[in-house]
Amino acid sequence: YQDFGDTDLRINTYEGKTRSDVDLRQMLTLPFKPAPSHVPCTEIDASYASHPAKPYKVYVVDIPRPNYSGLKLTRDDAAVKHDPRLRKIFNISLDDTPESPMSPPPAPAPPAPVNNIPDTPRSPPPMRADPR
Repeated sequence: YQDFGDTDLRINTYEGKTRSDVDLRQMLTLPFKPAPSHVPCTEIDASYASHPAKPYKVYVVDIPRPNYSGLKLTRDDAAVKHDPRLRKIFNISLDDTPESPMSPPPAPAPPAPVNNIPDTPRSPPPMRADPR
């Protein structure tokens, strides 16, 4: 092999053929169907003159206020205190509810250490030195 160009690694199916490279440009048939030729898109006419206007009518609809009398909840239920939608229904302010429903109780403060006798000697206070 004198030239080190591209190497054709395909299996040679034709025994008598001396050249293993196939020029696909010379083939008359392609391995896939050609794309169909479509008519190019034309501009869509969406002006007022192209189509008649559609008539419309506004209907007045009366929607009754929701009735929450079927709720089996009371003002003191935990679900009411922590759900903002239910708080609005029962007129409960944010001041009446705790900050977080799952917050643990505050931990007691540890007792202050009694430090009558110093265990270690203290270092002297830092002295200002001349920076020059």
